Amino acid sequence: MKSSGADIAYCLWTHGVDAATPVSNPDLYTDLDRVFQIPYRAFARRLQQARQSGRCTP
Repeated sequence: MKSSGADIAYCLWTHGVDAATPVSNPDLYTDLDRVFQIPYRAFARRLQQARQSGRCTP
């Protein structure tokens, strides 16, 4: 499974930026160690809440 979130976390780490992960010691070659899985509906709901609060603009 490829995840763009896992790719983003990897790029952040390679540039010295810390990123939160679902496991405390993630394996760089295991995508699910580097990205939180969020069901689409939950993601869409959180995005809508962020937009309504003004924390996220389209």
